[in-house]
Amino acid sequence: MKSLYRTNQQNNTLEDNLIPMINIIFLLLIFFMIAGQVSQLRNPESIQVPDSTSKKAITPQTIQITITQDQQTLMDNQPITLSAIDQLLSNARDKKTVNLMVDADLNVGDIDNILQLLRQHNVQKVALFTQLPTVKATHD
Repeated sequence: MKSLYRTNQQNNTLEDNLIPMINIIFLLLIFFMIAGQVSQLRNPESIQVPDSTSKKAITPQTIQITITQDQQTLMDNQPITLSAIDQLLSNARDKKTVNLMVDADLNVGDIDNILQLLRQHNVQKVALFTQLPTVKATHD
């Protein structure tokens, strides 16, 4: 009887050692799936967005408007006019969230027309894209 017990115990030990390895493989798989999704959210026009003090990330929403340094308004990497945005917001069923990606060199006056348009259409949430400030390494 003793030898049967020991063989059973050895088999359990091998299975117990395999479970953490399977868990790590699944975690790596999930990590790379998420990292692939995040890499798709790149800046379309390589504009410099302002720095953020918040560490909270946002997820992609329904409408994204980009304003470049030369004050060109884009939607889906295509130039768009304020009247076209007005028409889009009028026809949109779900207009609760609009993402704004604005160049850091612009001031509020440069985007005031867009903000007034969003107010007119009762857009409930406007998310302004920012980035975490880069930490510069100091050399002693």
